[in-house]
Amino acid sequence: MVMKLNKSIPRIMKERPSVYAGMIMLTFLSVLMFVLLALVAQNLYVSKEEYVRNNVREDLEFTSTTEIENSEEIENKFALTMESVPMTEYTFGSKTLRLFSASQKVNIPAVLQGELPQAGEIALDPSFAKANDYYVGSTLEMNGKSYTISGIITLPNYAYILQKQGDFINDPTVFGLGLLSSEDMQESVKLYSVKYDETQDNIYEQAKPLKAYLNEQGVAIASWDYAKYNMKISLLDIEVTAIVICSALIPTIFMLITAFLIAIVQSRLIKSQSKIIGTLYAQGYRRKELITHYLCYPVIIAVFGSVLGGLAGMAALKPALAMMLGFFQMPVQNISYNPLYLLFGTILCCFIFSLGSFISLKKIFRRMPSELLRNDGKEKNINILERKINLSRLPFKTKFAVRERLRSIPNLIFTVIGVMIASMFILYGFAGDSSFASMLNPPESETFHHSIEYASTTPRTDPVPEGGETIAAWNMIPTKNFSDRFQLAGITDDAQLITLKDRSGSPLIVSGDMVVISAPMANRYGLAVGDTLSFIDVINDGEYELLITDIADVDKGDYVFMSLDGFDALMGWEQGSYNAIMATSPLELGEHAFKTKSAETMASDMKKYTALMRLFVYGICAVAFALGIIILYIIASISIDESKEQISLMKVFGYKSKEVSSMMLNSSRIFVVLGYLIGAPMGFATAKLLFIVLEYFDISLTATMKPLYYLVGFTIIMSTFEVAKTISTTKIDKLTLSEALKTQEE
Repeated sequence: MVMKLNKSIPRIMKERPSVYAGMIMLTFLSVLMFVLLALVAQNLYVSKEEYVRNNVREDLEFTSTTEIENSEEIENKFALTMESVPMTEYTFGSKTLRLFSASQKVNIPAVLQGELPQAGEIALDPSFAKANDYYVGSTLEMNGKSYTISGIITLPNYAYILQKQGDFINDPTVFGLGLLSSEDMQESVKLYSVKYDETQDNIYEQAKPLKAYLNEQGVAIASWDYAKYNMKISLLDIEVTAIVICSALIPTIFMLITAFLIAIVQSRLIKSQSKIIGTLYAQGYRRKELITHYLCYPVIIAVFGSVLGGLAGMAALKPALAMMLGFFQMPVQNISYNPLYLLFGTILCCFIFSLGSFISLKKIFRRMPSELLRNDGKEKNINILERKINLSRLPFKTKFAVRERLRSIPNLIFTVIGVMIASMFILYGFAGDSSFASMLNPPESETFHHSIEYASTTPRTDPVPEGGETIAAWNMIPTKNFSDRFQLAGITDDAQLITLKDRSGSPLIVSGDMVVISAPMANRYGLAVGDTLSFIDVINDGEYELLITDIADVDKGDYVFMSLDGFDALMGWEQGSYNAIMATSPLELGEHAFKTKSAETMASDMKKYTALMRLFVYGICAVAFALGIIILYIIASISIDESKEQISLMKVFGYKSKEVSSMMLNSSRIFVVLGYLIGAPMGFATAKLLFIVLEYFDISLTATMKPLYYLVGFTIIMSTFEVAKTISTTKIDKLTLSEALKTQEE
């Protein structure tokens, strides 16, 4: 009997093609995202794990100006593998290549194309090669010598390429990595990579004995970096984890929204067919059979939308991986199109949609068959809100519009939720764009007044050219929070490019034993004047304590300021030593003595990144716009279908389609505005939470929002409503005057 009853399903769906098409589209989008993100996450995770394991990614690295002779003894003593490779940089024209020889035990290069270089050859990283139009077999002129490009390679310790500490993104047109044969490597420093046989969670404590031993042996350690805290390495792990989380969270939200919508549609569908259901009861159909029949609708929607969405997600996998691998240097040996994700997405949709519909069906089928036969589901119950509101003095058009809304509370709730979700997506994208724009063009700082900074890897006491101001700075780790960083800075008492004020606005001249902590850092760690700050120098294994004497009203960032002499004494440097020079204009310094970081260089790099950010923002806005149209149109279609008789009668009485449309649809505008007012701040709050991740890398990115973006977001949402309303109006136009006669009870 159920099989015969199911023959009516195509006919019912043809009566409301736009409604069911909209629900299938929402299912399509949710499963597309689920399958795509899950496949991207799986492929990246598996490839990353294989890359880390097979190519032996380091646990830490350090550079030294002296060569370690007893590497094998150290490996046996500390249960690790250690390998040294020569490292140097060549600059030709505007381009710089950081060159290594191929390692054999740790950080083994992965060859994407071609092969490792022999004498007279060079291998390049894929981003630099692509940006500068190099390919296997072409030649590269460098330092008066021609090299044949033998291959395209990646290095495990440069999964995310950065030229120097403090950089956020890399410009592959000017900086890249290369491998040379040992015969072609000339002047260089030694880069030592270390991989423990069994890596512990606290790599800092694990590496302490090794560092102490090297210092005892007189090894001149110039730098010391842990992979766990090295952005070039750790960013890949964090991004893969984020994708895994997003692959579960975002599609589930979409599925829940779609399930709620289908429950509403099913409830309305059953109410409109209550007389038919009562007749079927009378003919001998059982409640279980009828529930099974009506559950076929969400199952059909789930299967059809899921299969289309899953196949689309599989088709988009390669381009999505290619985009991700444009940021991360990592080989993907085999792309997996795991069909289990499509199957799981389909089953999950079927379960969620059916559950939502089943809850709605149970409520309907509590009624007796005789009740269903009598009322045919046409009456609309007067709820408590309508009883409380006095509509008698309102004009008819207003009264009609208010009653239509009050008698469809589930529709209103879903309208608010749908608009809220679309608004969150839009404002989240705008928050990212606004925040990065603020980073590019920050307001004038009241604390830091330099526009260019020169940093040295070793302390110096050389005279500084006119216009330069010395500073000694070192990144430290709070003892209580090993994942955080702050900068300890030693400044002169006559500093002009760093000016400090206390919270009352009075100037602070740092001298003697003064220790001044920035207000943002004091707030974050709950520190006050008189408290003791304990911290660690992970490079030299120094453990220090300082008594806080003042708090400075610094714009932003975690800083501790002390006198230059006090800093040198604390670190054991020669008095008057510094490792950075600040200036407002370029200085004439030794080319290889300092690394330059200027606001202009950072802005140039960030502009390239924000171009991609804006493309992402426009994509989010387009998806949110489509999402809003689908949801608002479906809700409007449901309301129109429920009110066919009233609309037809109003046409009989002389109301035009435009007037009916205004009464039926315009009253939803206030709920669209309400959804935006809820969703906009939630989108901004989501952006603020996600930006906290950047603090892990000492990148201070404050979430900001230009007021104009709130207006633009509101305009997009209201435009979505107007488009959905216009499409829905055509449905009202198609209702004939005879519809009132067709829907009358016999």
